[in-house]
Amino acid sequence: MLTGVWCILGDFNVVLLTEECFGGSAPNQVSYNEILDWMNYNNLSNMFFSCAGFTWSNWRRGQQIIESRLDRALSNKDCLKGWSSCKS
Repeated sequence: MLTGVWCILGDFNVVLLTEECFGGSAPNQVSYNEILDWMNYNNLSNMFFSCAGFTWSNWRRGQQIIESRLDRALSNKDCLKGWSSCKS
């Protein structure tokens, strides 16, 4: 388990919510369960974006377009205490 102040940013290559993807097939349930288990074990929360919802696209048009939010920031409550403007 992580201890102390933690904020982890990066490309987790996992969609957590159905609103985080557009087009393509349904999100991978195994990857979803794995990252949620890891987040819960380490008391990490998904921080919200205040701008663009999707961070990846296949750059196609029409019905072939796929967009997802794969980049995210995760933090624990100790981190959020020092950043009152952040929301999880």
